[in-house]
Amino acid sequence: MTIHHCRLCRGETLIFFQALKPFKADYYRCQVCDLVQMDEQSLLGSESEKSHYKMHENHKREQGYIDFLDRCLVPTMEYLEKGMHGLDFGCGPYPMLAKLMGERGFPMDYFDPYFFPETTHLKENYTFVTATEVVEHFNDPILSWRQLVNKVSPGGILSIMTSILYSGIDFEGWHYRRDETHVCFYSPKTVSWLAQAFGLDILSFPKNVVIFRKPIK
Repeated sequence: MTIHHCRLCRGETLIFFQALKPFKADYYRCQVCDLVQMDEQSLLGSESEKSHYKMHENHKREQGYIDFLDRCLVPTMEYLEKGMHGLDFGCGPYPMLAKLMGERGFPMDYFDPYFFPETTHLKENYTFVTATEVVEHFNDPILSWRQLVNKVSPGGILSIMTSILYSGIDFEGWHYRRDETHVCFYSPKTVSWLAQAFGLDILSFPKNVVIFRKPIK
């Protein structure tokens, strides 16, 4: 049997699910950090990924989409003070979240590896960083998490929104699994592992949102 290693923690993984529909892919669960991840052979190429992301209509200022973003933004703002400068990491083809936060008194820069890849204008780090519907797309999760955490200033806030793989979820029928660009699925145990591995404090963990603080060393 081929031994697969977790792309987040390098722990040994075991087969978790073999999908045939709506696309064929194997998923493995790490025995250390509990991350469920799509096998590397099934990952899309960069052009296919970008084409998929272009179909996201995040440029429309619709109340439903604003309410969706606010699931992350409202609890995040409880830990911020007006005027704090943030970064939206993985903003997609249109930086709607950054625009909303700017209007609320929290100016934000934004970055996306496909649509806004230029980094020379970015600060070294920020008092708060958001990543909404982003971390499930990490093909190389340890590298991407390092990049993400490094953008947070000591004492700063990191807010993540992703659908958590809670106990009892039917993975086969789960809508979140049926997106071919969703390749990493985080359980509460994975979130705890991330906090410990990167030296972060978990301030709040409402449904599908995690708010971390990077301690001041």
